Amino acid sequence: MKINRNFSFYAIIILLAFTFHSVSATGPGNRKKLAEQDLITLRGKVVDGETGTALVFASVAVAESNVGIITNIDGEFTLKISQELINHNIEVTFLGYKNKIIPVSSLRDDGYKNIISLETAPIPIKEIIVRPIDPEAIVERAISRIGRNYESVPNLMTAFYRETIRKNRTYVSIGEAVVEIFKAPYNSDLRFDGVRIYKGRKNTDVEKMDTILFKLQGGTTSVLQLDIAKNTEAILTLDAMKYYNYSLAGVIEIDNKPHYVIEFIQRPSVDQPLFMGSLFIAMESGAITEAEFGFNLSDKAAASSIFIKKKP
Repeated sequence: MKINRNFSFYAIIILLAFTFHSVSATGPGNRKKLAEQDLITLRGKVVDGETGTALVFASVAVAESNVGIITNIDGEFTLKISQELINHNIEVTFLGYKNKIIPVSSLRDDGYKNIISLETAPIPIKEIIVRPIDPEAIVERAISRIGRNYESVPNLMTAFYRETIRKNRTYVSIGEAVVEIFKAPYNSDLRFDGVRIYKGRKNTDVEKMDTILFKLQGGTTSVLQLDIAKNTEAILTLDAMKYYNYSLAGVIEIDNKPHYVIEFIQRPSVDQPLFMGSLFIAMESGAITEAEFGFNLSDKAAASSIFIKKKP
């Protein structure tokens, strides 16, 4: 009887050992690997249907889900989805273009780059009044209406932040974060905008970076200064307008409202690097709904001196 009891005891230990091994084999690390194996990776590029120009920051989202991403500065995206979303649709949207819906099943994976072309959204016009349009007058009107077109109460927003560094055409550093932004009233000089990082991640490929290191001016706080309707000094003042040339690039529709597209670039006589880009101004209200702009990099040496904060 004693031998039988010892044998039973050893059998229980062996059984527990096998049970522990089975549980360990499906631990958090392995479950994560299995989950990653179930994902489908879709890559693509969003372009203008007529010119083939890459559409930067276009939204690419899976319908009826919380899965989505935006395109990078080359118009490219990488989207990872689960097998259960294979029968859903992907909706691609971009300002001034028609939305495009594509079945997930129609896109190829395994590293294949799908090209998605968007068509510009035409604006139906009932009556056509031919008259000269002065782009500078449109901008002046927008400046004069800043006080009435923007919020007089504070706002709290959740946003997505991305910062990249490229060497030639290769990304050597990518930082992303979900941030909370406090927007102070536009008519208040005593309260300032603020930002808090809720969750972030960063990846840097040290091997692809140069051996000479330097520190760049950037970050989430610096991005808040890009609100040109609040920080108007560099672009949206009557005095700043003296340094730019303006042109009317077209008319588009945003939220079912017609908008002027005003392009601006610094005048050739201005030596210091300034901005260049486009302003989207609502016809009726004169509000600047959106602005796309960046530094004029024609003089790269002068422009880099603004961004490089510290050298060795």
